[in-house]
Amino acid sequence: MGLAPATIHAVILAFAHCVPMLVPLLFLARRYRTRNPFAAAGLAIVLCVFDEIVLDLPISTLGLKWNWLGKLLESLWPFLVVLIFRLPKKITGFRLPERPDLYLTACAMGIGLTCFHIYYFLQGQFVARDRTDFESILFQFTMPGLGEEVFYRGLLLGVLDKWLGRPWNVLGVKIGFGCLISSGIFVIAHVVDISKDYKIALCPDPFFYFFVSAVALTMCYLRYKSESILPCILAHNIVNGMRYVVSAIAYMIQG
Repeated sequence: MGLAPATIHAVILAFAHCVPMLVPLLFLARRYRTRNPFAAAGLAIVLCVFDEIVLDLPISTLGLKWNWLGKLLESLWPFLVVLIFRLPKKITGFRLPERPDLYLTACAMGIGLTCFHIYYFLQGQFVARDRTDFESILFQFTMPGLGEEVFYRGLLLGVLDKWLGRPWNVLGVKIGFGCLISSGIFVIAHVVDISKDYKIALCPDPFFYFFVSAVALTMCYLRYKSESILPCILAHNIVNGMRYVVSAIAYMIQG
């Protein structure tokens, strides 16, 4: 796929991920008199479009199975936005957590979310055998959380919170519509896909919707609790990586 078709595909995909969440929630945001819901919607769409464009860039994988460079770029471009527009680190979470023990909290949350995979393991559903090699495990323990948390719980959540505010107190942290919108977009991005020939595919597994929602909301809570995206990256990568490790062990036992 060339650059122009890839860009068109990315724009369509981004709108498909954003619109189902933005329309109803921004209607509620306006009703509850948040600061500027329409500006928040526009910024969210622009950011999601750019994120999809980066992920859809027709770049070489260097002979590797996974899109290492795409994930790396996904984690780098939000930093450029923060630097160019001088967004406060407190809003974006692009800083160290105030308490080191929050890394332990992140590990506990990551292991807790990993337990959701037991649902699949008990049914004999493991990662494909050819995806349990060293590269795949290393990728899952490093890149998914790095790319997705920097964008979803860093830049996107920070921008939405700046425009919509955080008026509610839940479990000791203040949250707002930004948490719901960014989590919703995150979920839809994981369960809705549009192929290169523009065919829509939905995840057929209802439990996966619940699982991804739990991950998104937990990461938002951890982001607010720590005021940093670093614990979120750690927890997210534990969730992804452990599924591949357990699958690899299961295949080793089976022979």
